[in-house]
Parts: sequence; C-alpha cells; structure tokens
Amino acid sequence: MNLDNRIKNELESDAAEIDKAMAEKEGLIQFAASPFKGGLRHWMVVAYVAIAVLTVVLIWCGYRFFMAESVDQRVFWGVWFVMTVNAQGMLKLWSWMEMNRNSVMREIKRLEIAVGKLHTGNS
Repeated sequence: MNLDNRIKNELESDAAEIDKAMAEKEGLIQFAASPFKGGLRHWMVVAYVAIAVLTVVLIWCGYRFFMAESVDQRVFWGVWFVMTVNAQGMLKLWSWMEMNRNSVMREIKRLEIAVGKLHTGNS
C-alpha cells in the first residue's frame, strides 16, 4: 500500500471525527471573542476601547462638519472625519485579522494532530 492510499484510508476512517468537529463550528460571538483568549488579549482590549472612542470622535466630527459656518471649518472637520474613519477602519481590520489568525492557528493544530495520528498509525 502506497502513501497516498494510506492517507486516503486514514482520512476516510476519521470522517466521523471530522463531521463532529464541523458540527462544533463556532458562531460569530465565539469567533469575535477568540482574540481575547490569546496572548494579545490586552492589545485587543486597547483596540476595542480605541474603536469606541474613535466612534464618538467620528460622530462629533460629522456633527461639527454639518454645523460649520465657513468653508475653512468644513474642510477642517471633514479632514478630521476622514482621518477618524481611516483610523477606526485600520483598528477594525487589525482585530479581524487577529480573529482570523486564531482560527487558522486552531486549524493548523488540528492538522498537526491528524498528521501525528497518521504517522503513529504507520509505524
């Protein structure tokens, strides 16, 4: 039996385990909470607090933009609005990348375990 057939047989025998793992797929809430369990949890808290503060600043800049009386004031508040949107977007992007990184690392660990089982089964 060659290596390809052994891998195929092992994967077919583990179909029940794979189906069980797929049934335990985490939802959005668990996915969003996963970075708070890792090593960067303190940075995630800082990022979420910064996102909340930037949301308040964003609303304030938008309000001031529409209430401005001169073009200079509108340009000033408009630039701050755009900068705040960009900063908030970057922080949200970073937090989603961390969530994705945690998910990928979890999948890699599962694959390592599966390869380890496959290796010990062939010995």
